[in-house]
Amino acid sequence: GAAGAAIGLELSTWILGILGLASIAEFFVDGLPRLVDHYVRGITVAWEGTRGEPGLNPFGGDDPQVVDRAAHHIAQGHEEVVVLLLGAIVAYLTRGRGNASVLANEMQASKKGAKLGQWMLQHEDALTRHPDLQHAGPRKSALDKQEPPPPPPPPPPPPNRRADEPEPKRASGMPEHKVPCFKLSKKHRNLADEFDNQLEGQQNGLNDLTVAEYLKGRKAFTDGDVVRDPKIARDARNEFSQKLKQDLIDELRSKNLSASEAESQAERMVAQKMSTLAALHNPDLFAGGKDIIGGF
Repeated sequence: GAAGAAIGLELSTWILGILGLASIAEFFVDGLPRLVDHYVRGITVAWEGTRGEPGLNPFGGDDPQVVDRAAHHIAQGHEEVVVLLLGAIVAYLTRGRGNASVLANEMQASKKGAKLGQWMLQHEDALTRHPDLQHAGPRKSALDKQEPPPPPPPPPPPPNRRADEPEPKRASGMPEHKVPCFKLSKKHRNLADEFDNQLEGQQNGLNDLTVAEYLKGRKAFTDGDVVRDPKIARDARNEFSQKLKQDLIDELRSKNLSASEAESQAERMVAQKMSTLAALHNPDLFAGGKDIIGGF
């Protein structure tokens, strides 16, 4: 590390001395570690390569890509020299340390620097506005490891909330309720199988409900005692079965069944479905069980 820094300092002094740019040395030094690293890596790869151990691997030998890798690192070093030099010139001009004419006059003392000074005067505006030269940082190539992209900006506030309003607190949610295990009384032990069958039927009926059917049943329950009128219950069942039959006919007709065959199958399917539908005892929803509940 120390040897590389010393080599880089000597190299920068030599380059700037040839070009008559001693005034920008302080802006040039910061990028020397990157510059030297590229050259050292390129020379190391070219000199050592990747050799197999003689006698152990009959296919051992120099890596065929050594030349390309070494050339890549050295080319990056050349690129770093140019960008670092131009960036140092821009830093010198934009930080109030001098102007292009003064710097060009200094470069006239060098035969090689004179041409660069004239070119700098002609392109001063383009140099000072070039984004890559505002802060001469490390150059990235396609072979370098890509850095992860920056995190996305926060989403804009919803239309009904101003940008200066704080974000509302999120709902913590309701605590999960643990339902106690259902236990039969001693005098009803003989009905255990029947309870299990009814619970299973209710579960199957609930799982077979659509959202619309659930909401309709819930509304009927919340409307009050009117839902307990037997005539209303019968009319509701008839209306539901007729609608279900028509939906099934339409579905079967779309499968190229004849009108009579579709109606016949729909009637059987409706009868089977209605035989597994009944109101819950509360009554809240439709669920599995007997088609008609006594006393309801």
